This record gives sequence, C-alpha cells and structure tokens, in this order.
Amino acid sequence: IDPKYEEAVRFCKDSGKYSATALQKELGIGWERAKSIIAMIEASGIKHKEIPADAPEHQESEDIQDQHETIQHHMS
Repeated sequence: IDPKYEEAVRFCKDSGKYSATALQKELGIGWERAKSIIAMIEASGIKHKEIPADAPEHQESEDIQDQHETIQHHMS
C-alpha cells in the first residue's frame, strides 16, 4: 500500500473528491501515483459519491476501473 493511502482516503472522504487530479493537487504527488491510489480506494470498496456521467471525474473513474479490471485479469 502506498504511504499516502490513508491520507488520500481521509481527503477523499472529507472533501467528497475521488479523482486523481484532486489527489495530485492535495497530496503533491504525480499523476500516475494519484491514479494508482484512486484505483486502490475504489478496489477497497470505499464508496464515492455519485458523479454526473458527463463530468470529467466520472470518465476518469471509469478509466481507472477499466485499468484495475485489466490488471486483475492479468494477475489471475
């Protein structure tokens, strides 16, 4: 688990922002690392608030879910 994971979870829950962009800005980390943490948060079952389907954050979340599923498939 990423050393910033717990801090990221607290930020996401407190702010309601479950996006790599928000984590990147808040935690001062790179894009790839932020995407990875968001994928871990989603995989852990932590629910994020509903985001409109046309919002950029929604598409980002779907992209991360697709990547996570691809990784899981290759690991099994």
